[in-house]
Amino acid sequence: MFLKVLLTAAAVTTLALAQGGGDMGGMGGGGGGAGRGSGSDTTGMTGMGGMGSRPQKESKADQIVGKLKLSKDQRTEFESILEVSYQDADSVRKQLAKARADLANATLTGQSADEIAKITKAYTTVEAQMTGLEAKAFQKIYALLKPNQTSHAPEAFDLMAGILDPAAGGRGQGGMGRGRGGR
Repeated sequence: MFLKVLLTAAAVTTLALAQGGGDMGGMGGGGGGAGRGSGSDTTGMTGMGGMGSRPQKESKADQIVGKLKLSKDQRTEFESILEVSYQDADSVRKQLAKARADLANATLTGQSADEIAKITKAYTTVEAQMTGLEAKAFQKIYALLKPNQTSHAPEAFDLMAGILDPAAGGRGQGGMGRGRGGR
């Protein structure tokens, strides 16, 4: 029993460390790393011992803005759409977190395959709800686009995966697109 508790604690700690700062898809805030208004020099040197800082990856929101070549006004509207969508997804995000924890606990406690399948099915249902919210948000974003901006819409849509759920990698720290397989 002690080993199971220890493994669960290690898994939770690993997940917490992997999540990092927790900004909403890179909107607003600057993070703590170089290159986002942190005041560090541009050479990547910290000034203390010469250790280089790791460059921050571009957030998913910033990647989408870049792909679609949004104007300043479009970007403002884009950020507004994401903020409202993020708030709308709050209850689904909480359900996803609970479903992930239930699945991890079922696996760690050695529950039957039938029980794990039941939990996985419930998780999949909630995940589909989140994907629906992301698609709805993208539909609003797509409506902002001018005809010459729509050619990169499919690539931008791929970047929407997980943008409303930071625990799934929505902060823009990588990811593999629609299938969420990279997280």
